[in-house]
Amino acid sequence: MKLLAFDLETGGLDPKRHAILQLGGIFCEENGTEIERFNWLVRPFEMDQVDDKALQVNRIDRSDFETEKFLSPQEIYRKFKGMLTKYINPYNRRDKLHLVGYNCHSFDCQFLREFFRKNGDKYYGSYFWTPPLDMMLIYSGILAKSREHLPDFKLCTVATTIGIELDPDRLHDAIYDVEVTLELYRRWYGKNNSAS
Repeated sequence: MKLLAFDLETGGLDPKRHAILQLGGIFCEENGTEIERFNWLVRPFEMDQVDDKALQVNRIDRSDFETEKFLSPQEIYRKFKGMLTKYINPYNRRDKLHLVGYNCHSFDCQFLREFFRKNGDKYYGSYFWTPPLDMMLIYSGILAKSREHLPDFKLCTVATTIGIELDPDRLHDAIYDVEVTLELYRRWYGKNNSAS
């Protein structure tokens, strides 16, 4: 089983209209052991929109898109596809990555699929199993009995509830959110795969 824990920061909530601003991920072994990581800032496609509120959350100024820190979406796509093909053969239907994320089933995966489409690639499904391993959905079952006591079900709330220490200044940075999500995965995996 091959894993890619990932997170996106975006310019809004609509994958068809809004840009991906940051793509971070960690390729892992089944138990969550890290193999390789990446963390890229993405310049929006010309047709993409970026809301002011999203810029504020991500601490980005529009002028940042013109700096060398932000790579074109086409270059990010090429780099990402190059990494994916190190780990799987997209022509083998049984060789795919399990995506691991937080609220990724309804959000991040839709943006990632659309990112492929905007780059002229309709073969997103050749790389990833569906559905993803969404820690938000998994922990909604684990924490169901205490849900009424939680103020919300954000990544930071769930992580602190199960005892993960966080750096609040680093939240909403894609690679940091991946690290937190991966720790959620490791704890879930450990409980479900320990020797009895």
